[in-house]
Amino acid sequence: IIDEVHNIGASSYSNLMDINFRYRLGMSATPERQNDQKGNNYISKYFKNNLIIVPENVVPKIKEHPIKVELTKLEENRYNDSKEERNRIAKNLFRWYGISPKHDFETFIKTVNILANSEEKTERILGRGYLKYTAQMKEIIYNAENKLYCINYLINKYKDKTIIFCERIEFV
Repeated sequence: IIDEVHNIGASSYSNLMDINFRYRLGMSATPERQNDQKGNNYISKYFKNNLIIVPENVVPKIKEHPIKVELTKLEENRYNDSKEERNRIAKNLFRWYGISPKHDFETFIKTVNILANSEEKTERILGRGYLKYTAQMKEIIYNAENKLYCINYLINKYKDKTIIFCERIEFV
């Protein structure tokens, strides 16, 4: 099942279409790609009659069951190291600029991004450092080794009754 199916016509997703799934379903409120007839033809050919155009005001009701996957010891150590560095930088951001992710997260992130692009070296180091360690933590979670074991278990247990959503195309 591919939501926002118009994206799948992009060449960066073409390797996904090489997988021969038994069932295919594409959904989108806007299935047509702008100025990309080749991408539109690819979508049509791949999905044939299995393309549903969803009205923009319709949101399907689903039951979501997030599954917590434990990190390996190595992943946990790397995660904790990055978190410790990020927290150290966050303390300095609070001390010097009065901002904290615990208060107003949206304002905090906007300020961190401004600092990351600052002309002033110390501001730039702090902003980029916070973003760097946050990105490292996300990478560790996204690439957790035990995810694959968990997904394999779910697919084997529920066979054709499992839908797995992935945030990143590389994971597919």
